[in-house]
Amino acid sequence: TTLTTTITRSDDDELLAAMKISMPAGLLARLPGVKQCPIADARAGNCPEGSRVGTVSVLAGSGPDPLPISGPVYFTEAIGGGVGGLAIIVPAAVGPIDLGFATVLAKMSVRPDLGIDVESAEPMPRMLGGVPLFVRSMTLKLDRDGFMFNASSCAEQQISVTLTSIAGSTSTKTEPYTPTGCESLPFAPKF
Repeated sequence: TTLTTTITRSDDDELLAAMKISMPAGLLARLPGVKQCPIADARAGNCPEGSRVGTVSVLAGSGPDPLPISGPVYFTEAIGGGVGGLAIIVPAAVGPIDLGFATVLAKMSVRPDLGIDVESAEPMPRMLGGVPLFVRSMTLKLDRDGFMFNASSCAEQQISVTLTSIAGSTSTKTEPYTPTGCESLPFAPKF
């Protein structure tokens, strides 16, 4: 399955510092099937292609025309006590100006109900090369074939997110999650 999440903030909102996304129970990833990128390599932007699990699209900047930037998302070794992690690597290059890249590390933890929480392992970067990073929206798409698989129930569930600002304010939101393709599931038990 493919999972896409989008987080947005207006130009008037406080800047994002951290986030925690709680997936529905049973919506899992096949962790052993993907090569893990070491954390040191993720920080250096040198993850192998075999660890890539998706993409990120970011709108950054203030004013009416934020800059669109895209980058890869890699599966990493465990970080912060999780079962694995994600390295979200966003290049900071516009025309002749190249500030390198910003890396956001997230840990993946499994809850007792078999749901996965993905949360910031450290504060999101606020400056890069002396330039403030005003992230207006971030769309994370996990689309590696065979990485994610649907929850074990076709019942409607929820995805929840808790966002934390640099000033410490929090906001919690939920969105419905309804698996698709349930009507085509086979049912041919044998006895």
